[in-house]
Amino acid sequence: MRRIWPVGLAAATMLLSACGGGADTRTGVDTELAGMSTAMPTGEVSPPASPATGGATERPSPSTTGGRPTGTAVPGMPAHAEVTTETTKYGTVLSAPGGRVLYVFDKDTGGTPTCYKACADAWPPYLTAEEPKAGQGVDKNMLGTVARRKGRKQVTYNGQPLYLFSRDTRPGDTKGQKQTAFGAEWHVVGPDGKKIID
Repeated sequence: MRRIWPVGLAAATMLLSACGGGADTRTGVDTELAGMSTAMPTGEVSPPASPATGGATERPSPSTTGGRPTGTAVPGMPAHAEVTTETTKYGTVLSAPGGRVLYVFDKDTGGTPTCYKACADAWPPYLTAEEPKAGQGVDKNMLGTVARRKGRKQVTYNGQPLYLFSRDTRPGDTKGQKQTAFGAEWHVVGPDGKKIID
């Protein structure tokens, strides 16, 4: 019996040592997983794109007169952009307050804005944070909005997205009328919602 006891004690010691090593292994795995968890990015996830209304890369959805989604305001963007009228050599046309004339782009078929990047630098979209308002001579029932990238809203009239022209510097300037740029022609618009082609 005295010879067996040391062997049994040694075996028990080895068993306890093995169990202790297993605990350390599990602890190491847990720590690694915790490290992986804290290393994961925590930035905001981009929202899903709006339902497609046309175009391969752009997927804005024109809003209706009721239940329009809230737009994303940017510095200088009016809460309720106003569309009014201005007298020009082409007659009375739509304009922003202050007399800057508004244009439509022939490439925007189906009411989908297609002017971005360099195009939008030359022809800034007329943006609004919320529903636009009608000024003098403007039919409020023709006013609306369409979604652009980054959740912004562009003002529409008779379903057509409206733009300014960067080279129009004075009230009533119409330097962009009938210009062909970025793949199509640009036109000023009458209060009846029709583009002026003369």
